[in-house]
Amino acid sequence: GFWLLVAEYHLARSLMLAGRFDEARALLDEVRAAWSANATGNRDRLADLYRTQAELQWLQGNIAEARSSIDKSLAEFGYPQAAPAPFLSAALTAAAQIYAKGGQLSEAESFAAAALRLSESIARDSRQSADVGEALLVLGSLKNARGDKTTAADYARRSVEALTNSLGQQHRLTQSAAALLQLAR
Repeated sequence: GFWLLVAEYHLARSLMLAGRFDEARALLDEVRAAWSANATGNRDRLADLYRTQAELQWLQGNIAEARSSIDKSLAEFGYPQAAPAPFLSAALTAAAQIYAKGGQLSEAESFAAAALRLSESIARDSRQSADVGEALLVLGSLKNARGDKTTAADYARRSVEALTNSLGQQHRLTQSAAALLQLAR
């Protein structure tokens, strides 16, 4: 049962990334119901599930719902008081994107900076970490939105390096970082 739920959760994430939102939502609902039966034992898994739920809502343009879900995710992770947990940096990156989409750039920048600090603290080599690269990309995008082209270009350059080394040049995040670098110049 445990591994089946984990597989269904990751299938739901894959469906979400493929744009198959209704199928993803249905699987997430099933997994959430099962994990909620032992919420204490599944706290980190539920926290990450709420992050996925927030990303799904964000991708569909439901920013208020996405913000509620990402806030719930961060609360489940115990952020900011608790020790770092698996997927917390991903939740912080998602929070930065969601808050930015909602026009709350200061809060978004705070989340992105926290994601970068956490990712760098646990990476073996920050120049080869996808988590570091994605946090840099989001932070660079926020700096660019605020008109700080110099800092945005620096973050974008570092993001391109980390994402190329970890995910390859053809990955969508690497290409987004390269586009930001061109834009910020």
